[in-house]
Amino acid sequence: MWRYITLVLSAFGLTVLLIACGENKQTTATNPYATNNGCPAGTVYTNGFCYNQTGTQYGYTGSSINFVSDNYKYKDVKITDTATYKNFLKKAMQVCDQANSNGGIYSCDSWSVGQFQLNVQMAATSSTALRATFSAYPQTNSYYWYGYSLPSASDFFYGLFGFPVYTATIITLNPLPIDNMVVSLINDSKGFEARAYGDARTVANRSLIQLQVLEGKLEQSAFDYQVGFEGKIFVKGRLQRY
Repeated sequence: MWRYITLVLSAFGLTVLLIACGENKQTTATNPYATNNGCPAGTVYTNGFCYNQTGTQYGYTGSSINFVSDNYKYKDVKITDTATYKNFLKKAMQVCDQANSNGGIYSCDSWSVGQFQLNVQMAATSSTALRATFSAYPQTNSYYWYGYSLPSASDFFYGLFGFPVYTATIITLNPLPIDNMVVSLINDSKGFEARAYGDARTVANRSLIQLQVLEGKLEQSAFDYQVGFEGKIFVKGRLQRY
């Protein structure tokens, strides 16, 4: 009996001490988002678009109009509601807080103070739909990073004895592309709003995502914006054409 208990406690201890280490990743670096898990199978993410092996562009065809905003190069973004931003990271992008106890790079605390980027793309200034791509990167130490994501004690022992245990959806969308956001005029036609639900594969599939420009047109080279998730604004910034 004691031998069995010792085995169980040892397994639990090893789980608790799980640490992930990697190479130097400073948050002052240039754009670190190299791949897009949101691209369809057989396509590759390049500069905000998905391409297949023949070079065909998935999404907007032909020449598109592009805007960008971030907090590490252009430095024109401000997180205004950290709690809602964490909820967006957890539910819409599913990059953090996916277990009962999370720390390091698996905690939304590190992501909410890290890097953020928004790309907005449309086929023409008269488009009635656009694509918004959200990217994030956690704050890490200059020399190492760690992380743990652990179930509750009850879930641990349920799983240990073979009982089914709920786990978060095993898909991370970073960057997160939201296609076909419907564009409509707001504020007496002085600005516009683009809205859509989260990705169908995430728990945010019925959560509203809003990109609002209170005063500005797609024909402009830059304009101020704000983003809302589930009815709450969590980021404000300035989109610049490139």
